[in-house]
Amino acid sequence: LSSDIALALFDLNGLMISAGSACSSGAAKTSAIMNHLGFTKEAKNGLRISFSIDLTESELEEIIKRVRLTLAKLKT
Repeated sequence: LSSDIALALFDLNGLMISAGSACSSGAAKTSAIMNHLGFTKEAKNGLRISFSIDLTESELEEIIKRVRLTLAKLKT
């Protein structure tokens, strides 16, 4: 599944996430971290979620709920 399609589905479920690293300045590069961890095939379609330093537990629970719902839709 391409990251573009996954990003659209996450967006439809109220999650603003990104593809690529936070410091890539919009460059279409694969994730160096995923490559380093051995996920070379998956690295080009990796997704990144950034969290606020003052994220509350209830906000995190809502994010987890929405991620699970989106992943369930991706599997069908």
